[in-house]
Amino acid sequence: MTVKTRVDKSIRNLTLLSLLILPVALAAAFAENAAEAVAWKSSWHETAGAAKKRSRNILLLFTNPERCPPCRMMEQQTWPDAGVAKFVNANLVPLMIHTGRSEERSLGREFEIRGIPTTLVLDTKRNIIARKVGFSPPEDFLRFLRAAVSLDGLKKKVERDAENAAHALDLARAYVELERRSEAVPLLEKVCRLDRDNSKEKKVHALYLLGTIAFENGKTEDAKRKFGEVMGIDPKGKAGYADDIAFHLAIVLANERKFSSAAERFEKLMADFPKSERLPEALMYLGRCRLLTEDSDGAAKAFEKLIKEHPDGPYARHAKHFLQEIKQNKGKPR
Repeated sequence: MTVKTRVDKSIRNLTLLSLLILPVALAAAFAENAAEAVAWKSSWHETAGAAKKRSRNILLLFTNPERCPPCRMMEQQTWPDAGVAKFVNANLVPLMIHTGRSEERSLGREFEIRGIPTTLVLDTKRNIIARKVGFSPPEDFLRFLRAAVSLDGLKKKVERDAENAAHALDLARAYVELERRSEAVPLLEKVCRLDRDNSKEKKVHALYLLGTIAFENGKTEDAKRKFGEVMGIDPKGKAGYADDIAFHLAIVLANERKFSSAAERFEKLMADFPKSERLPEALMYLGRCRLLTEDSDGAAKAFEKLIKEHPDGPYARHAKHFLQEIKQNKGKPR
């Protein structure tokens, strides 16, 4: 047998093997994809029964993808995500209520649904553990689900060991993720007392979260004090909050209508933290601050940089809109 014959025979054997393996591989892939789809129940009765039997909480979704763009985005991006589907199927019993078709739309009145998409996590007694309104990308939504599922276990840990700063911090973080900030605040203050000198490296995280909550509640001076304490405890930024604090402090200046000072802070943020996740948002605010100080050239540079470096991000579309306005207004009499 010549070398060529042996090679030809090997190729034929390989081809036959591939043809035998391919259907098996495809079947496995299809089976994997099927297993990763959210296993929605068809009725409240079925869902409640399964939740009670499995000792699980209920995931209740109110949606109408045909008429609601955010619902459609959830349907296209979030629910098909393998991580989301796997977590839901392993930890919750899911029920989808289509607000345009479902016979169980009365549940919307019971749970005071004001907009869609709305996702609720309920216990078997119909108590609301967590509520999420609007579109959430898969990664953010998965964090929300994990916090909701872990809540009972974290509460029990805190009850068993009330002086444990780590347990209190974990529970507070879950409350923050679930937008139950009023319940997080006393726990975060407790962490600061339990770890007064930050020897357990928990106080720095609690102070940062207290600062962000104060900022969101419009308590600017309190937020600045908390952020100042964080920087005093962690001057080298080892906890990973330095860029976020710099961003918040720049926003404070913008809210106080000190647009030139805010723009300088945003520029310093970008210089000091070139890899920060805050950069796209900082560029957007920088451009807006430059516009408000009538520096259209500086604004245009910020928007152009944003579009060039983050073309697929959520701020690029807004940057293009502002750029168009700048071009249209150039040369017009003031």
